[in-house]
Amino acid sequence: MTMKNATATTVGASRPRRFGVRFWLSLDAVLWILLGVLAIVAPLIAGLATVALFAVLLIAAGVVGLVGLFRSGRRGAWGWRLVSTIAAFVAGVLLLLDLFLGAWTITLLVAAHLIASGVTAAVAAFRRGSCFTTSPSFPQPPDGWFIPTFWLDRSSFAPARKRRTRPAVSDARSRTTAAGRKYS
Repeated sequence: MTMKNATATTVGASRPRRFGVRFWLSLDAVLWILLGVLAIVAPLIAGLATVALFAVLLIAAGVVGLVGLFRSGRRGAWGWRLVSTIAAFVAGVLLLLDLFLGAWTITLLVAAHLIASGVTAAVAAFRRGSCFTTSPSFPQPPDGWFIPTFWLDRSSFAPARKRRTRPAVSDARSRTTAAGRKYS
């Protein structure tokens, strides 16, 4: 028996067996599948659980925001940050107090957002003649492809601004461009 083999068996015997990455990834996949099946089987419970999770996140955001607000001192828009963090905390508490009303409210807010997105996309389509922009960050999709407009950046639908040419020299006495023409 060589020293290499003896060390391997000794180290292997003394080390506790660990679960590998494949086990944890498989367990994660099984849990996500079970949660998805449970959400399909019991959508009311899944919706209420989602509202409860969202409420807890809002409360945590309010608490963390208040702690950060008081630790950072009175800098910037301190009053607006205070209002924002208190609103997040209060909204989270209200959602937890009545989960059914919270689910109804969140549904209405999502519906209003989707309607507003549809209206702005329609306005953009009629203003530009197309829902798509040709900027480098949002290239034109290939023929036959459909990309919903809410995936695109809303700022790409803003009307183009006309640019004025400025004089090359900023001296008030010299009002000529770099080419030597008078600037009016």
